[in-house]
Amino acid sequence: MLAASAGVDTLELSSAISKLAWRYSGEPSTVFDLRTVTLRLVDYQLREIAERIGAGERAVLALTSIGENPASAPLARGADCVIVCAAPGKTPLKSVQAAIQQVGRDRVIGSLLVERAAEGSRAR
Repeated sequence: MLAASAGVDTLELSSAISKLAWRYSGEPSTVFDLRTVTLRLVDYQLREIAERIGAGERAVLALTSIGENPASAPLARGADCVIVCAAPGKTPLKSVQAAIQQVGRDRVIGSLLVERAAEGSRAR
């Protein structure tokens, strides 16, 4: 889950997708909260994710927008697929297009509208 603009909450949505994946497939699923990871730790995190996947788990990444955290771009490009999250009426279309361009159109499988929420609030 990659936020297209600042303030879009991806953690709660990532958790919900992870739970659905586990229920649907019966295979363990893990959420990686990478919203504040630094560029220096990108390679380490990608190795950690690969190890979990190699052990039979599914991984769902929660990422902030690339404008908020430049590490989100290489992390999203390292994923098998990306869902771009936008806030209805608040995220400019140009931000969504820029996010898609920066991670690669071939990686993006769709987008979701997420209510802009403060930390700890519920996303819808």
